Amino acid sequence: RSNSRTRNVVVGSVSEEDPLVLPSTEAVRLEVAQGGSHITYLQVALSIMSRIETELDPARYGDEVRFVRECLTAGRRKTAISVQLMDESQASNEVRMGLTDTYNGSGAQRHTKRKGYELRGALWAVRTSVAGTLDPLAEGESRQGLPWMGPAIPMWPVSDLGAAVATKIQTFFEDQFNTWGFDIFEFDKITGSRSLLFCGWEAFLRSGCFSEFPIDWQKVTVFLAKVESLYKTEKQTPYHNRIHAADVTQTVHALCYDLGLSAFYDPMDWFVTTLGAIIHDLGHHGKSNAYHVAMQDELALTYNDKSVLENFHLSLAFKMLSGNADTNLLSGMSRDQVAVVRKEVIDMVLGTDMAQHFSRVGDLSRLISTIGKDAEVWQSDDAHMMVLRAMVLHCADISNPTKPFKLATQWSFRVLQEFFLQGDAEMAAGVPISPLCDRVNTDIPGSQIGFIKFITLPAFDLLGILAPKVKDICVVEAIGNHKVWEHRSKNRDFYEETRDPNFGQVQEEDFYPDREAGLSGVSTRVVDTFIQAELGDDENIGTDTESRLPMNSFWAQLWGCSCR
Repeated sequence: RSNSRTRNVVVGSVSEEDPLVLPSTEAVRLEVAQGGSHITYLQVALSIMSRIETELDPARYGDEVRFVRECLTAGRRKTAISVQLMDESQASNEVRMGLTDTYNGSGAQRHTKRKGYELRGALWAVRTSVAGTLDPLAEGESRQGLPWMGPAIPMWPVSDLGAAVATKIQTFFEDQFNTWGFDIFEFDKITGSRSLLFCGWEAFLRSGCFSEFPIDWQKVTVFLAKVESLYKTEKQTPYHNRIHAADVTQTVHALCYDLGLSAFYDPMDWFVTTLGAIIHDLGHHGKSNAYHVAMQDELALTYNDKSVLENFHLSLAFKMLSGNADTNLLSGMSRDQVAVVRKEVIDMVLGTDMAQHFSRVGDLSRLISTIGKDAEVWQSDDAHMMVLRAMVLHCADISNPTKPFKLATQWSFRVLQEFFLQGDAEMAAGVPISPLCDRVNTDIPGSQIGFIKFITLPAFDLLGILAPKVKDICVVEAIGNHKVWEHRSKNRDFYEETRDPNFGQVQEEDFYPDREAGLSGVSTRVVDTFIQAELGDDENIGTDTESRLPMNSFWAQLWGCSCR
């Protein structure tokens, strides 16, 4: 991360939000010139104190100079505390600690302005020269100097791969892993139904998590294998299974790496987003939140009807991490780092509850309107990044319609099959069938058209403001898929065809003969013209997110009841 803001300062107050103003003395100018881009305000201040100390009488001012020096290095959390509170004659140690922890923040909660850079990645902290006594080194030197840089990380998370399979996986990753069109179904076949194990491993590896954090790679392999085993089989849950988790994991990687959102991320953002993607549907039973609440089953009673599944996924994941040393990949991190991971993963996974969709989209929209697209501004505040990270994971979770149609239609088939299984269970239990879960009466093309139009496109439009490639690729694919489903909605025979077990393998050219030319690479303005020409102004399916948000909220709520 650039240190340009330490050089481009303006006169202002000494609040946390405003920059400090360097003295215009010759000594300071010389020191800054010699220190280059790595010198920090703290280093300048300590140097000034050293020079002042040589000019003062040590017997008279030595103790005061020491105190000022300690205040400089202690940080705002200590210096903002009442002097009387810390006086032993005024309060006991227990009271002092209780009051300072409660009202001055504790653990990860203290870093509201994204301080504590050393918590968010060791090499990153060294490179940005904000980690206190760490000196800026070349990356190779830094790796050798960090205590957890032990033996080299193996290429694969398992040792039982045959040469032929290993070659296939390596080729597949080299060709597709960073890309938006990653074929997770084919990859799952290549890995022998271990797609989450390999995708999770590759995502950790490529994002530098093993280098930035003290993570034991052996625990990561055990963790990933255990997580994969806790996802239900495809027969039990046609959609919310290991393949979906692997797909979301690869998708967040592609959003960041290939489509440009990595500009907003530090190493901890990469790590928590990857971890959140891996566990975000852990143990999913194939039934929605609405189903569990309607049945008032154990999950609904445990989590008080609020984000039932999301709370369950998180609880299961963190119990596995804390309850088993072999799977606790966080065990090498500091307590403060673990607190950061837990806080940020919880917020992201709770954000995948479709009941929060419109509020989360609204939060991101307001932030973009307020602070713009400058990555450094986003990175400067934890609250900003909480909103962005949650939307990145949420968008990956609802990204199926933004993928190439060959992949998107298979996901449509799977989610509808899971919905229909829930509808069957509801019918058997004598409770009302949830929307979109009636296998006889559900308007299948209409469900897909509505989801793309009112849910997927508004969310991806917003991400596209921050990362234009999202619009060029994801939004364009979603528009094309919307057209396919519109074509299908006019085909009465299609309703029967969707009951065919081979529905998920239907080729796009069967329903969209003009799509071979594709829309990839078409500019946003051309796409807007295409939309208006094909659908008309009354459809309001463009790139204006705000105008589309209020549309058909009733339908969107119905989808939310069914899919989570």
